[in-house]
Amino acid sequence: PSSQDALELRKLALTILRQITQKNWSQLTQADQSACCEAMLRGLGELNVSLQGLLFVSIANVRSAGPWPDLDVRLANGLRPTSSSEAVACVECIVALLDEGNLDVVKSLSQLQAPLLQLVSSEVSPELRRSCVRAHVSSVTSIMTSVQGEAAQQAVESTLPGWLDAYAKLCEGHSSWSPSERIKSAFAALQAVTSLCRFRELDASISDYMEAVLRPA
Repeated sequence: PSSQDALELRKLALTILRQITQKNWSQLTQADQSACCEAMLRGLGELNVSLQGLLFVSIANVRSAGPWPDLDVRLANGLRPTSSSEAVACVECIVALLDEGNLDVVKSLSQLQAPLLQLVSSEVSPELRRSCVRAHVSSVTSIMTSVQGEAAQQAVESTLPGWLDAYAKLCEGHSSWSPSERIKSAFAALQAVTSLCRFRELDASISDYMEAVLRPA
C-alpha cells in the first residue's frame, strides 16, 4: 500500500485498539493483554501526531486498569536529553496519562516530576522543553483537582520554584532558537502560568515569579 494507505491502516488499527482498551480490556486473555502491551511499548517512539494521540490514550486506558511496571520503567528511561525525539514521545505520553488516567496513575507519575524538571532545565530542544512544561501543568492540574488536603498543595509547591524558573527561561528563549520557536516557547510559558493561576491556593508561591516569567515576553 502507499504511504498514505499505510497511515490510514495504522490509524484504523489504533482506533480499534483504543476501543478495546477502553471497553473490552478485561475480556482479553492474559496472553493477548501482554502482546498488546508489548506492541504499545514498541510504538512509544511514534512521531506521527495523530497516531501518537490514539496510542497514548490506549496506553492511558490500560494503565488506569492496573499497574504496568514495564511502562513506568520505559517512561523513566526515556526522559534523557540524549534522545530528543524519544524523550518528546515519552513526555507527551506522560501528559496523556495525567489527562486521561485515574488518581492512582496521577500519584504513580509523581515520581517522574524530578526527572522532568532536570530534563527541562538541561540543554534540550525548545520542543522538548514545551512538552515538559505541558506535563508539569497537567500534573499540577490533576493533583489540585483530584487530591484533597494540604499535602497535595505542599507536594505541588515543593517543586514549584524550579518549574517557574524553567518557565521564565522558556519564555526568554535562546539566541540560537528560530523566531518561530521563540514565539511558540514564550506562548507556552505564558499559557502554563495562566493555567496555574486558576488555583488560588498557589497565588503566594506564583506571585514572586510572575515578573520573571512575564518580563521576557
